[in-house]
Amino acid sequence: MAEMRESNKLVVKVDVDVSDALKGLKALRREANKTLKALEKLQRKVNEINMSMQLR
Repeated sequence: MAEMRESNKLVVKVDVDVSDALKGLKALRREANKTLKALEKLQRKVNEINMSMQLR
């Protein structure tokens, strides 16, 4: 019985070109990093405004 299971194996090799997907992901990451930097800058400005409002 064990020999029968052994003979039922199937090996499949898949070769996929993902270079376009990687390029897209890298571009997406660059844009996400730019967005994060802009949000951090906005947060600093909001904090500055809040601090100045509290000092009044």
